[in-house]
Amino acid sequence: MISVIVPAYNEEKTIAACLKSVLSQGIPRQEYEVIVSDSSSTDKTVQVAEKYADKVLKCKKVSAGYGRNHGAKKAKGNILAFIDADSIAGPNWLEGIKEEFEKEGIVAATGPFRALEKDSLLERLFYSGWSIEARVTTMVGFPLLAGFNIAVQKSAFEKAGCFNEENMTCEDYDLSLKLKKLGKIGFNNKIFTLTSTRNIREGGIIKYSIEGLSYLLFKKKSGWEKRRRDW
Repeated sequence: MISVIVPAYNEEKTIAACLKSVLSQGIPRQEYEVIVSDSSSTDKTVQVAEKYADKVLKCKKVSAGYGRNHGAKKAKGNILAFIDADSIAGPNWLEGIKEEFEKEGIVAATGPFRALEKDSLLERLFYSGWSIEARVTTMVGFPLLAGFNIAVQKSAFEKAGCFNEENMTCEDYDLSLKLKKLGKIGFNNKIFTLTSTRNIREGGIIKYSIEGLSYLLFKKKSGWEKRRRDW
């Protein structure tokens, strides 16, 4: 079984579209479950999520890493698929995940992604470049996976120590570097998502890029968390 885990915080305007995209997948419904891990939202996120998800968990800590980990602990599946509440899964997203984990030695998988909004050419180019980076780094054995589009074998996830709950950003890169030591990381074009550009737009592309690089090189917390709307 695949457990789809959606961390959320005040996402009443976006989470329905996300969950509908997950529930519209082509694989049999009994082959996956949908878990929303809510970080004490103050809007109607929980009420909306309860209309679609199999489980809606309530978290005390406001952290993407904590929310994902909390969902993973309650998951029934041997494969964990993470997508953010402001993202949309492609129609063959789960099919692509299934395909990758049928291959020998795969411990995690990802795929391409694009910007959801169409209002800024610069932001669209940034996300296209980021998607190419994910593809290339996976191919060369130094994966930099995006947390809003990643699937992980549950046993490998636990062995890697799960997401770093202290990092409000780059927790996905941190996990990527741990997973590469445990096995192969797959890349499948069917594992496609559209994701919101709002955090990049509000924080700034240059600052986001520099701070992400500083974490990779020096494990330095960036301070980006102070500007993120969703966490």
